[in-house]
Amino acid sequence: MKIVNNNIFNYTNFNPGDIVGNKKSNDFTQNESLNKASYKKIQNETLNIVGPNAPKSVKDAWIKSLEETGIYDLDVDENGQDHITQMDILRVIMEEQTGGYDILGNSVESAIKSINLALNMLKNPITPTTDPQIIKGQEKEKEFYERLLENLNKIS
Repeated sequence: MKIVNNNIFNYTNFNPGDIVGNKKSNDFTQNESLNKASYKKIQNETLNIVGPNAPKSVKDAWIKSLEETGIYDLDVDENGQDHITQMDILRVIMEEQTGGYDILGNSVESAIKSINLALNMLKNPITPTTDPQIIKGQEKEKEFYERLLENLNKIS
């Protein structure tokens, strides 16, 4: 068990397949020429979902990490294919257990705990995959979380 944002997550009892039907639609992926305003809108929407109460410093670190890794959205690869992220899984677990889904919490410390949990879930998957597309998405996601942790640790 891990404690994140004062909520208990026992993800070993959770089936990630349960969230496939709940995956949000990414209609924006049909447009190959997304401009910077579209990227910012997507990033802000994501932050409003995973960290509505996160301090500005956490949100800034998130955006900075996206820019530094060249990732504009964790959920979608460069071909517009959906990727279920650890944040998606944590969101569903938290919503199921608490009725809310403020994954990043309201402090730098709570965000660090959540990102560490997401990294742990990536490193120790319940059901490892051999699909190269999924592995590629997970590697990008891991790169982002590691960069985000570096940026969060600088401000904690």
